[in-house]
Amino acid sequence: TGKLHDIVVYIDPSSIPYSLLVLYHQLQQHYSILASTHLHSSVSYVPDNIQNLFNNGLVQSRKDYQIALTVIWKKVLFGPRLMVDPSKQTAIEGEVNVARYLQRLLDSSFDSGDVVQATQIDEWLDTAQIQYNNGSNKERAAVMRSLNAKLGKSSWLVGDRCSLADVAMWSVLQQSGQVDNVPGNVKKWLTSCNASSLFAYALKFVQ
Repeated sequence: TGKLHDIVVYIDPSSIPYSLLVLYHQLQQHYSILASTHLHSSVSYVPDNIQNLFNNGLVQSRKDYQIALTVIWKKVLFGPRLMVDPSKQTAIEGEVNVARYLQRLLDSSFDSGDVVQATQIDEWLDTAQIQYNNGSNKERAAVMRSLNAKLGKSSWLVGDRCSLADVAMWSVLQQSGQVDNVPGNVKKWLTSCNASSLFAYALKFVQ
């Protein structure tokens, strides 16, 4: 199996980055993953629906796995923080940056494929993080108009199938609690996402 890939992610339980759950489920199709959760002293409560985030069944020796994924529930500013190499404390900050990292584990050609599509995906990731997740009400409204216009012309945000752009936008919309108040094209797209097996695991934890 080669060297164990050790990943630690600090997540605030009050703001679940659903995109990471989508990608975790996809990674499970390609790697043997030892996943666990731990509670940091800065957190006193974890909602019931996410307490059993992972179910590994019978845990074997760490050497039998390719990836060790540890989620630590902790008060974290600016979204989740992923430690690429816990021993060296190398950190990746923010949901979309963590998602980019996990996507590269899934698809080694993520950066070397279609340059135009890769750039478009990056634009939507930045839109999801900066303008929607961290934006003002005015900025969020502008994103929703752009999203609705784009989805009036195509089923997915980039290309002809679901991409990381869709996963990231779906995640921030779910976190916003505004999925019942979106315009028609966005609602249709959300329905398509929710019906896709890609999102099935993450949907179990959406409140």
